[in-house]
Amino acid sequence: MDIKDKWDVEELLRNKDIDESTIIEQLRNCSDEIRVSGDVFLTAVFWNRFEIAKEMVKFGADVNYKNDGSIYSGNALNVAHSKEQAEWLLEHGAEIEMNTSLHISKPYKNPAIMAAKHNDAIMVLYWLEKENELFGNDEKY
Repeated sequence: MDIKDKWDVEELLRNKDIDESTIIEQLRNCSDEIRVSGDVFLTAVFWNRFEIAKEMVKFGADVNYKNDGSIYSGNALNVAHSKEQAEWLLEHGAEIEMNTSLHISKPYKNPAIMAAKHNDAIMVLYWLEKENELFGNDEKY
């Protein structure tokens, strides 16, 4: 497939019959605009194509990219599928919002809230523990 726009990449990401190394090779041969697209980066994390997401960060994709009008509701932390992915994102500069209130921000940029909305108990507990670690000494938290 010849990648012409971000929709082409998103189609590849959804197709589990296409391995990650093939998609990464395709990205290496497409425009910088597509290679660093925040929307494509978020889609890669969402579809659990994390090796592609990591490669995109190497290409220059913004780990904190937010598309407030999307189903991702904030940055890639909201769609991380595991503690390991979340830790990698945090280590590479992803920012976590300091709140657990549903009323402070819409879209909900707090990954604990998004994990709860997705009924992902493991990630809810992870995020609450991580937020307590990061913000537990702050009286506002």
